[in-house]
Amino acid sequence: MKPFPIIKKPCLWSVIFLVFTQVALAQIPGQSYYDNTGFVEYIRGDHPVIITVPHNGYLEPDNIPDRSCNGCKYGSDSHTQEMARTIIDAYFNLTGHYPHVIINLLARVKFDANRPIDEAADGNATVEVAWQNYQNFIKNAKSEIEQDYGRGILFDFHGHSHDVERVELGYTLTNEELAMAPEVLNSFDIVDGSGIKSLILDNPLQQTHTQMLIGPYSLGALIQQKGYPTVPSPDDHYPLANEEYFTGGFTIFTHSSRRDNNSAIDGIQIEVNRDIRFDETVRTEFSIDLADAIFEYLNLFYLSDVEFVDADQDGFNNMVDCDDTDPSINPNADEILDNDVDENCDGKLGTSTIEPPNPFEPTDELFFYPNPTDELLLIINANSMNFYVEFFDTSGKLVYKVVNQKELHLEFLASGQYIVVYHDLIAGKAIKKKILVK
Repeated sequence: MKPFPIIKKPCLWSVIFLVFTQVALAQIPGQSYYDNTGFVEYIRGDHPVIITVPHNGYLEPDNIPDRSCNGCKYGSDSHTQEMARTIIDAYFNLTGHYPHVIINLLARVKFDANRPIDEAADGNATVEVAWQNYQNFIKNAKSEIEQDYGRGILFDFHGHSHDVERVELGYTLTNEELAMAPEVLNSFDIVDGSGIKSLILDNPLQQTHTQMLIGPYSLGALIQQKGYPTVPSPDDHYPLANEEYFTGGFTIFTHSSRRDNNSAIDGIQIEVNRDIRFDETVRTEFSIDLADAIFEYLNLFYLSDVEFVDADQDGFNNMVDCDDTDPSINPNADEILDNDVDENCDGKLGTSTIEPPNPFEPTDELFFYPNPTDELLLIINANSMNFYVEFFDTSGKLVYKVVNQKELHLEFLASGQYIVVYHDLIAGKAIKKKILVK
């Protein structure tokens, strides 16, 4: 899919955007606000997430004619508006914060908010104003996120009716591009056209483009782990050439970090299949799980309070390097047998010299004891009862997850080193530690 052209009227649109910016200053997170046409709803957010819903409006006023442009699409992406509203509540329950949400309230037959203005409004002056207001709500949310957080992400919500029942994630990459070999997919020419370009070029876990699409920390992996088939993901790398797939539309092409957008806001189009959308129970459960996956994704890449550095300049940061003061020790190093050094950071030592912290010394710092451990692991100073803990092996695979437990029995885990991520859902932060299981 090629990028959509943008039609601009600089003077008029600049005035409208200035008005939007001033109005936003007095808005309250979680509250709904409406544009001057009454056809666009903006729910004010205070976290680095934007959700847009362009195709599930219900209003069909007689004074707005149906669009009749050549090639106009009219599918309503049923229940995506309900899903977005469920996600808002679930996200607040998880984090105490709200995403920025922009919803087109007009039926798609009247207004397509995910198209250039000519096709979106089909020449109707009122809808043209609504289109510009919709775009300006997105721009204003992006500007606030960049100012408050430095970076963030936009999710454009849709529904598909393709034969394969799975969630589709659109990164503005085609079937053919997703199927490319990693060395090609990781090249700048392809990265430059990705909706998450900014994240690929600068992410704390040092993930490549391929890993961000199908690796253990990808959004597809987080959704797949909750029981929903997803493409791209670790289990489904790309749609086949003969399978229908939405790469992403006008919103992601225009407002993500791809190409020359010069944006710190990444963008992913989320296409939800019919089996989820048309079953109210499944739809609600999915929306809650998706809110959780989005929050996990943010904790990994946008909200982490862990400082990632490569002090010894060996190409591996302190998240994966077990001794970031010695360049001869890193996950790619050759292991030397019969010494007391873990050169390749796989957690296997001849004799451990790691001393566990004393849990009885006064401290507010969260830590795990004992470390190394045989089977019982205590979380010291986990002062929130609204948290969960994830264990990842050295390949990045999630191997264990537990909720609201401070005593963990790990006898089922293989010996080795693990990355443990403690998610504090009240404070909205994640703390990462390295644990050795003997």
